[in-house]
Amino acid sequence: MVTPDSLAGFASRVTDAAPESRREALTALRDADEAAVGAELHALFAVATEADDPDHRREALDVAYAVIEDALSSLDALPPSLFAALSAEETRFRAAAVARALNCSRSTVESALDAEDPARRRAAAQYLRTVEVEDPPVRRLESLLADPEADVRAAAATALLRAIEREQCNDDAAIAQRYRDALPPLVEATEDDDSRVRAAATVAAGHVVVLDDEIPADRAVTAARRLGRAVVDADERVREGAREFVGVHDPFEERAPALVVLWYAVGLAERSATDVGNEIDEIPDSLRVEGRYLPLSGAPQSEAAVAELIRLGWDPETAAPTAQRLVARIAGEYRESVASAFDRVSDGITAGIGVGHGATVLEAVAAQDTELADAAIETLRECLPDESVAAPALADLATEAGRIEEVSADIRETVAVNPTPAAVEALVTATGEDGTLTDRDALWRCAVDESRDRETRLAAANGVATLLRRGGGAEADGAAGGREAALDGVDALVDLLASFLASREESRRTTAATALGAIGSAETPALTPERSDTAAILDAFAASAADGDADAADEEPLAVLAGAAPDRARAAVATLGAALSPGDDWRNFDRIDPVEAAIAVDPSVGTAAVADLAAAAQPWGIERGRAKALDALATVAESEPAAVADEAAAVAGLLTHRSERIRDAAATVVAAVGAETPESVPETLQSLAETDRGEDLWPMGVVARDAPAVAEAAVDASLSASHWDDEAIARLLAQVGRTNRDLATDGTDWIADLLWGSVEVQRIAPVVEALAPRDPSLAVRCVEPLAEHLTEGTPRWERGASIRALAAVAEHRPEPVRVAARGAVDRSLVALREDVYWQFDDDVDELFAAAGIDAGGETDESDAESDRGEGDAEPVDDVDPAAFWATVDRYRR
Repeated sequence: MVTPDSLAGFASRVTDAAPESRREALTALRDADEAAVGAELHALFAVATEADDPDHRREALDVAYAVIEDALSSLDALPPSLFAALSAEETRFRAAAVARALNCSRSTVESALDAEDPARRRAAAQYLRTVEVEDPPVRRLESLLADPEADVRAAAATALLRAIEREQCNDDAAIAQRYRDALPPLVEATEDDDSRVRAAATVAAGHVVVLDDEIPADRAVTAARRLGRAVVDADERVREGAREFVGVHDPFEERAPALVVLWYAVGLAERSATDVGNEIDEIPDSLRVEGRYLPLSGAPQSEAAVAELIRLGWDPETAAPTAQRLVARIAGEYRESVASAFDRVSDGITAGIGVGHGATVLEAVAAQDTELADAAIETLRECLPDESVAAPALADLATEAGRIEEVSADIRETVAVNPTPAAVEALVTATGEDGTLTDRDALWRCAVDESRDRETRLAAANGVATLLRRGGGAEADGAAGGREAALDGVDALVDLLASFLASREESRRTTAATALGAIGSAETPALTPERSDTAAILDAFAASAADGDADAADEEPLAVLAGAAPDRARAAVATLGAALSPGDDWRNFDRIDPVEAAIAVDPSVGTAAVADLAAAAQPWGIERGRAKALDALATVAESEPAAVADEAAAVAGLLTHRSERIRDAAATVVAAVGAETPESVPETLQSLAETDRGEDLWPMGVVARDAPAVAEAAVDASLSASHWDDEAIARLLAQVGRTNRDLATDGTDWIADLLWGSVEVQRIAPVVEALAPRDPSLAVRCVEPLAEHLTEGTPRWERGASIRALAAVAEHRPEPVRVAARGAVDRSLVALREDVYWQFDDDVDELFAAAGIDAGGETDESDAESDRGEGDAEPVDDVDPAAFWATVDRYRR
């Protein structure tokens, strides 16, 4: 029996760093009694599952991985203890590799699926989840979805999910019939008591109905509805699984069949109404249905979905906001269905339910029906005093029906009492094209009234701007003997609008900019600013509006302000900088956008937010927001280095970051500050200020030469990132390789180790492809493991990625590629080209041409010796399992 205490000795014998020591240990193992070896392996699996120390669990699997192929004959098939290790984060990679080495026959797996012992049934299902097999036993897995043991049901559901995903990865055709037939039990499993079963079954069923539009409507409806409910499920496992699936198909409503999208929306609405309530607004936009791609009106199941959405949206018991929003978007497309539920929506509005979206719905269905239009007008007039959000729809309907004079008094009264943006919009509609000075002046007084809240004043100012663009109604009032009075408070109003340019919401900044442009463009003597900066701001926004659209400035409004009044812009930048929330708010990058634009116009305005930008760039929070903050800081540093000097040392720490954009911006800050005040930056990084940024080694080659520990951390972080940027990693290794060959080689060998272990080949091979033209001598070190993925058993996308990478290397080092490719396959490369590689014809042609592989099967070896570069790596005969798993651990972290 292997125990943690005895494990170290056993491990050292079979995973010794010296190849000759491993060979001796393995030879001794092969000569040992088979039963003893089998017992030893079972004991190793028990340690991998039960040991308290994670290092012991990992080491046990290291040993098993080293000897498994030599001990298969003495090992019981599908040992449950091995598959139990798949469930633990610290052992799942190792356990998966050992499981793949079992190479079980179909009969062995099917027998285990039918075994009386639930542990064996579970192990068989987990094997099918982990190892791709031809024609998986779908029917048997279906039956296990109803197994009395939850662990078995969960393993079966996950195995079905992985089988469907693998098939779609290798074949663009419609879902296979065996998975269509599995849809009913999968849908039933979405209601399982166990969250693991629900999570896997929901996504598996989702794959079937989203990727195949020939599924019977009744089956698709149920699966789609369950998927929508899962997105807001109370259980995190179910919720995150469903959200990830829908997010992968973004935009979901464009890529999925319209029927599926509608019923997904129904599920989303009913679960949010019953379990989450208004918290539905916290769901990312990518998971919602906005109604942009839903042209299936007239289909019975689609009409039924719309009717259900209306019920969920305006029934007092549910009142689901997401249903209200969607129905408002699609009411015009599904006019008949919505019109038939007119009374339900109208009654809901009267009860104060979904008034804003409901008004939009009534407007859409009543626009071409006089009777419905009259009914809608009365409903909206009735709720108008309490719900000004209904005012725009009321004004539009009344204008269309010729009743605007009848309702305009109601709208004016609403504006006088509660001048909300919606009420102001309605008033502007009610005034018509000519407008009146009375309305304009009333809105002006509201806009400059400091006792009003800011939002009300912004809405009123926007209304004034609209009427000014129309001409203000001066002729109409003049004809009646009226006189245009001076509009006092222009400077105060401009101050108000300029303050909105510091808003985090783009819509507010745009609204304020539009109003400033309209006021600045107005040809009326009533507007006379007293301050010169007010005049400069109005002139700038008038020019911006004239250059672009009549309704909005082309430029970021804060950038326009920076050009016209830097001091005002500096105050706005300070406000936005103070609003940044490093590590807490993933929307930081939206807040930084206007700051970055203003700094690009006048870097000096950024000095007001240096400390906030530096804090937002530090290692917490969303990477995109951090990168934008650092880009802005770099722009300030190049113009005003003294203002950034206090932050330079902290920014220098970001040279270890995984993001190339962050590293480059950090290097720019360090170089700019170092050129002005060298003492403000670390001594080992002062050489960045002395290096031309156009050189190939900028910036990480300089860092690798003078601060190797910093460069090593950057390489480690880049190769350990969950999302790889192949071009950025290639540039990093090439830059480092120009001054620190050992570090660049270590990083490249790490990539090669991952390729040897078949760890996400499709994602890693493009790094080698990008590295080849930059540093062929590094890229060639990955040729052999890439060639191992040319075989028929490799999933096609991994095979395609490997072909492209090898072709890129062959352009510079053809002979190693040619030798590795021929040695990796047991058939002629030309024959494989016809039978297997045909899906990548162009890529294979490039590989054959670059590597000198003749299309007729002959290989040109005349230049073999001259093809090899001095820095190329020799083939490695033995791979140390412990070292391999160490690299995988680094990758996983």
